[in-house]
Amino acid sequence: MAGVVAGRADPLTFLTLRHGASAVVFTVLSVAVGAAWPRDARTWRDALVAGMLLHGFYIGGVFWSVAHGLPAGVTALVTGL
Repeated sequence: MAGVVAGRADPLTFLTLRHGASAVVFTVLSVAVGAAWPRDARTWRDALVAGMLLHGFYIGGVFWSVAHGLPAGVTALVTGL
């Protein structure tokens, strides 16, 4: 899928769609197995902020840098550090 979309979509648009699809799949799976959910608003807020910061900066930065010409190997070395 990534190969088909890579030359036709903006990296952050693709990333948004990918995260949306994974959120739906994991929500369905967690409800199906009866996983525990956060019980109060503060816990939800903390989880959402941590997720947005981790994925928004980390994966968003990777997709953006590769789209602007940084080789994938260099990106892998930098993110591995």
